[in-house]
Amino acid sequence: MFGLIVPTVTPFLEGKLDPAGVERLADYYRRRAVRYLFPTGTTGEFPLLSHQERLELLRLFRRSAPDLELIAHVGSASLEEAVALSADAAHLGVRYAAAVTPYYFAYDQQALLDYYRALCATQPQMSFFAYTIPQRAGNTLSVDTVARLREIPNLIGIKDSTGDLGRLLELVRLDALSVVAGADDHALPFLRAGGQGFVSGPGAVVPELFQALEAAHAAGDAAGAEQAFALIRRFGPLIGGGGRIDLLREGLRWRGVDTGESRAPLPRLSAAERARFHQDMNDFAQQVRAAGIDFPAPHAAYA
Repeated sequence: MFGLIVPTVTPFLEGKLDPAGVERLADYYRRRAVRYLFPTGTTGEFPLLSHQERLELLRLFRRSAPDLELIAHVGSASLEEAVALSADAAHLGVRYAAAVTPYYFAYDQQALLDYYRALCATQPQMSFFAYTIPQRAGNTLSVDTVARLREIPNLIGIKDSTGDLGRLLELVRLDALSVVAGADDHALPFLRAGGQGFVSGPGAVVPELFQALEAAHAAGDAAGAEQAFALIRRFGPLIGGGGRIDLLREGLRWRGVDTGESRAPLPRLSAAERARFHQDMNDFAQQVRAAGIDFPAPHAAYA
């Protein structure tokens, strides 16, 4: 069971990687008992990072969070670059990697299967996750192809961000790979069906909610699990469903962790949007505390 896997935003300072920001972010998750971090993914703005920046970001997280498990996103439109990033991650001592389906060009299922076979074969000591997010990448792994992925000895799981609950449950029933979901709206039924974890953008801001859901489910507390799930579903629209990286950054800032601003051409919040968001966060925090979930007060500037 992987539980919550946090996709990290990339801390920037004046448009450059911010080592101090990485340290702050790593400390934030350590204090909240997060075990797995997923840097250089969609939330980490990987298409806007150079190869060298992706490597440097992994190095910074490895240095700042040696006690946390990293799942390095190494996916690329280019197999050659994905192979090189995997080698870089392995050299840093990272044990897990994930790779989104190759994108931009349309590929058939055999081509996708061959891509993962070739990638995983280059680092047999690493454990890989396939990653399907067709709404961004333009290619998806069919259920039949996922079943065939288990032929690859060191491909251990799939991160499925299709948002299709029926498909998620079908993948779990295959019992072929560890299935982690990138769809918060389905977190509880997915967990009850045997899902292995979540990669949640909103969870990067409020990991406590997912931890409360996991704990209640593990304890057989159906009411507690339903309560935590209701809060997760309420938080999703507030934070832009995880797809608004500017809102994720502002949520972290509200909680006391400044990660800077996203790179252009990604959007940034206006002053009015920022003020409205802070009020929404204050209101939501009261709801979380009323549910009996430990949720620290916001940074003093936003209280």
